[in-house]
Parts: sequence; C-alpha cells; structure tokens
Amino acid sequence: MKKEAAEVKKRKPVRRKQTLRVLYLQLLAVIGGVIGTVLHRMVLQYGMDEKELLIPNCPPYLALWIVLLGGLAGLAILSTKVGTESGYKANFPASIPAAAALVATGALFGVSSVMTLLEKSGDGIHKAGSILGLVAAAALVIWGVYRISGKKPAQWLGLAPCAYLVVLLIDHFRMWGRDPQIADYCFLLLSYVFAMLASFHLGGFALGEGYRRRSLFYAAGTVLLSVASLPTGDLVQTLHIVGLILWFLVGGPADLPKEKNPEL
Repeated sequence: MKKEAAEVKKRKPVRRKQTLRVLYLQLLAVIGGVIGTVLHRMVLQYGMDEKELLIPNCPPYLALWIVLLGGLAGLAILSTKVGTESGYKANFPASIPAAAALVATGALFGVSSVMTLLEKSGDGIHKAGSILGLVAAAALVIWGVYRISGKKPAQWLGLAPCAYLVVLLIDHFRMWGRDPQIADYCFLLLSYVFAMLASFHLGGFALGEGYRRRSLFYAAGTVLLSVASLPTGDLVQTLHIVGLILWFLVGGPADLPKEKNPEL
C-alpha cells in the first residue's frame, strides 16, 4: 500500500492537448468588446435622463449586459480547448510582439502613476498605489526584456503588477462607492477584477504554479471588459485600460508547440 501511495505522488498531472488556437479567444474578446463599446456609447448618449441617471429598462444597457455575459460564457467554453500545459517556456516562448506589449503596458502604467503622483488631491493609499504602479511598470518592462529571449523571469516580476492592480482596485472602489448609480462604474470594476485575476494567474507560471486555461480565460475576459469600458474612463483610467488590453491580448500565454510524431 505504501509503495502504491508513493507511486501516485510521483505521477505527473495529465497534460491535455490543445485543440483550439488562442487566436479564437482573442477574436471573441475583441469583437465582443467592440460591440460592447458601441452599445456603451449608445447608453451614454441615449440612455440617460436630464439628471444623468439611467433610464429604466434601457434597451442598449440590457443588450450590453447580454453581449458581455454571453462573451464571457463563450470564452469560458473556448478556454477548455486550449490545453493544460503549465510550463513557463511552453506558454511564454520568445516573442518580440509580446515583449513590445509588456514594455508598452509598463510605460502606460508608469505614465499614469506619475500623473497620479503629481495630483494635489489623494490620500496615502492613493499615493502608495501610484508608487507601487511605478514598481509594476518596471517589472513589466523587465518581463518584456525576458520575453525577447523566452527566458523565465524572476518570481517577483509577475507578482508586482498583481499587487498594483489589487491596490488600484481598492483605491478606485472607494471612489466608485460614492456614486449611487452602479451603471456608471460596473464595467470598469469588472475589468479591473478580471485583470487582477489574470495577472495573478500569469504570475503563477514563474512560480511553477501556472494554470493555462484559467489564465487565458481571465486574460481574454479582461480584454472583452476593458474594450467595452473605454467610453467611461478618464485619462488615467484609459491609460490603464489600453495597457491591460495590450498586455493580455498580446503578452499572455501563446499557442502550445505542436507535439512531434514519435519515431517508429
């Protein structure tokens, strides 16, 4: 019995083959996000009364929720077909476009953090989040350099952006909590939640705890929600959103390498 138990512990987890390209998740996320953006603009233009309150049973608003929830459901289904390989090198091969996306996201996070630090308003959490944003920006740039060669980065590089997004979400939610109308910020809130979860799972690959399907679902979900949220963000939030779209659309897990046919 002891021998059998030891053998079970030594067994490696089953790796399921990829039967669907990552491109299809990305296309669904982008197309759904663009449709969401159009509907979101219609809500802002035609779905508000003179007091800037949402009209009851607003058709574009209901359609927006249907598109986003349907898109997330579709991404959840498609993500079950992308394989379960958890190795860092298999998911993050050498890629100049991915490296450029990470560097661009780091630059956008850095600019937005500097802009926030220069604001006269804001308490300690607000400023601390901006400082952490500079750390996250540097981590993403360094991670981008590693992506050029496909080498595995230091473990903290994946954790710094996740920590920044957690603090950013807390800071933003304090501001959004003063707004009595959830429709004003609900899609931005969801995009930040998905971004936090996506960055957490992406950072896990460097720790040897990567989950490919979850990472791709949350990454694509972030793109979907972020594109749909573009009409409501201010300048700083727009910089964040564009950075998140670039990072999770181009800099996330790639297609798995094709398995070689065994030699006869």
